[in-house]
Amino acid sequence: MTNRGDNLFLLAILLFQLLFIFQGLDFVDEGMYASMYQQIFTDPESYQYMFFYWLTAVVGGLWLKLFPGLGLLGLRIAEVLVTTAYIIIIYSWLKEYVKRPNLRAGIFLALVLQGYDASWAFNYNSFSVFVWISASWLLFEGLRKDRLQLIMISGVLMGISIFIRLTNLLGLAMVLSLFYYGWLTGTLFRRQLRQALVFAGGTVMAAIMVLLAMRLMGHLSLYKGSLYQSITMSTSAEDAHNFVLIFKRMTLQVMRGMLYAGLFLISALLFTVYLQSKKLQENKNNTLTLVLFVVATLILILSFTGIFDGNQVKLFVVGILILSCISVLFNRRYSPLFRLLTFLALVLLFCFPFGSAWGFLAGGKTAIWIALPLSVEALRDFSRMNVSITTETDSSEKTSFTFHKLKLIPDLFLLVSILTGLVFAFSSPYNDKSSRLELQYPINHDYLKGIYTTEERSRAINELLCADDQFVSPGDHVLAYGAIPMYHFLSETVPYFRNPWPTLYTTGMMSNAIKTASRERDSLPVVVLQKVSTTNSDWPKNNGRSYDLLNSKNSRDRLFQEFIRNNRYETVWENNSFAIMISSFHDNIDHNND
Repeated sequence: MTNRGDNLFLLAILLFQLLFIFQGLDFVDEGMYASMYQQIFTDPESYQYMFFYWLTAVVGGLWLKLFPGLGLLGLRIAEVLVTTAYIIIIYSWLKEYVKRPNLRAGIFLALVLQGYDASWAFNYNSFSVFVWISASWLLFEGLRKDRLQLIMISGVLMGISIFIRLTNLLGLAMVLSLFYYGWLTGTLFRRQLRQALVFAGGTVMAAIMVLLAMRLMGHLSLYKGSLYQSITMSTSAEDAHNFVLIFKRMTLQVMRGMLYAGLFLISALLFTVYLQSKKLQENKNNTLTLVLFVVATLILILSFTGIFDGNQVKLFVVGILILSCISVLFNRRYSPLFRLLTFLALVLLFCFPFGSAWGFLAGGKTAIWIALPLSVEALRDFSRMNVSITTETDSSEKTSFTFHKLKLIPDLFLLVSILTGLVFAFSSPYNDKSSRLELQYPINHDYLKGIYTTEERSRAINELLCADDQFVSPGDHVLAYGAIPMYHFLSETVPYFRNPWPTLYTTGMMSNAIKTASRERDSLPVVVLQKVSTTNSDWPKNNGRSYDLLNSKNSRDRLFQEFIRNNRYETVWENNSFAIMISSFHDNIDHNND
C-alpha cells in the first residue's frame, strides 16, 4: 500500500533528476542517439551501423516527432521519465520485502551512481533496464502466484529487449531463476520445464513480431547488415567491444570491487572491536571518530589504487553488492521469494554490463537497481547479528567482544557511497566535466535550447554552426569524421559512411564503408573534421594536446587520409576545434569563406 511518504519520495527522486539535465553538452554519445532518432524514419540506410539498437531508435524517433521543438532537452526529459518509471516499478515491487528506509537509501544511491559520468538523453541502456526490470517483476509475480500468463509476458518483454540492445540476449539467462526457485520450493522439475518453455515461447513470439514489423518498415535487410557488423566488432582485436576483452575487463573489475569491499568490511569490523574494547559505543566523541574513520577508509582506497575517482566508488559498490547478494542466495534465513529477488538482481548485475565496452564502469552502473536495495537490507540484517568472541591473554585474562553494534557497516557503506557519489555527480557532467559554475553559456540553436556548457565550447560550436551554413543543407550526406555525431543532429545532415561516429569502425569496416559510399553516393561529401579530442571531457581546452586525424598513424585513420588525398580535399574553414573541408571535384558548393 502506497502512503504519503512513498509519494513524496518518488516526487523527490523525479525533481532530483531534473537538476542534472540543463548543464553539460556531450558531442559524442548524446549526438549519436539524437541523430539516429532524427533520421530513423527518413534515411535509415545512413544509420545501418546503429541498427542493433533498432527499437530504441524507433521509440526515440517517435518521441522527437511528438515533441520536435524540445530538441536535446526533450530527449533528456524522456530519459528522466523512463528512469522514474522503472524506479516506481522497483519501489512498488520491493517494498513488500525491503524495509522502506533501506529501499529508499538503495534507490537513491543507485540514482546518484547512474547520474555520474552518464548521458542524460534517452538511450538504449535506460530503455533496456526499464524493460528488463518489468520482465523480472512479471516473472517474479508469475512464480509467486503460479500464473503462466505472467511468465509468458515476461518472456515477451525479454524478446522485445533484444531489439532495444542486441546484447540483451544475455538477459535470457533470467530463465535460470525458474529452476533456482523450483529448487528452493521443491517444485516438480516437469513444472519447472513447462514454465521455462512458456517463457521461451513468449520470447520467440516477440522476436517474430518485431522482425515482421521491421520487414513492413523496410528495415529488415539493414538489421541483418548491422548484425554482421556487430559480430565483426565483437571478434575484432581492434574494437573495444571485443567480447573476450570485455570479459577480461569485467573479471578484473569484479576482483577490484571485491577487494575494495573486503578492505572496507575488515576495517569496519576492526573499528567495531576498537569501539567495544574502549567502551565507546555511547561516547559523544563517536561522531568525530566515525568521520575520521570515513576519511581513513577513503585514504586506504586512495593509497591502494593510486587514484581515487568515481570509478573506484562504482567498483566498491559493485563489490559490496556481489558479496551481499551471494551471501543471501545461500542463507536459509531468507525466504525463497527474497532469494529469488536476489537471483534476478544478480542476473541483471552480471549480464547487463556485457553490452558495454567498459563493463561495470559504464553499462554496469545501470544494472544495480534491484541489487542495491536488497544489499542494503542484507547489510542491515547482518548488522543486527550478535556475535561473541572471547580472547585469552598470556596472563590468562579473558576479554569478550559482543558485536551488537555492527550497524556501523551499512551506515558507513551508505555514507561513503552517497557522499562521494554526489560529489562526482555534481562536479562531473557527462563529457563536459567542468565546474557547474562555468556551465552557463547557451548555444545558438533551436535543438539546444535550455542546454548550457562552457564559454569555450559554446563559442567553438556556435562558430561551426554559423560557418557550415555556407557549405551544407539539411538532408545532405556529410562526412563528420572523428567523434562528433552531434553535428549531424544539429545540421540535420546524414552520415556519408552509414555511421555518425565513423572512428568506431575497425580498419576492415572502414574500408568497406568507403567502398560502399563511393558506389552508392552520387557526389563527394563535405567533410567536417574534429581537431580536438571530443571524448576528452574538457574540450576545447585540450586543443594544445597532440590530436591530428590527418596525420594519425592509426590504420583506420590512414584510410580516411587516403580518401582525402585521392579526392583532393582542402580546408575552407576552421577554428580551434573543427575544420570544414571540400573536394576540388565538388562543384555545387560556394567556396567563399567569411
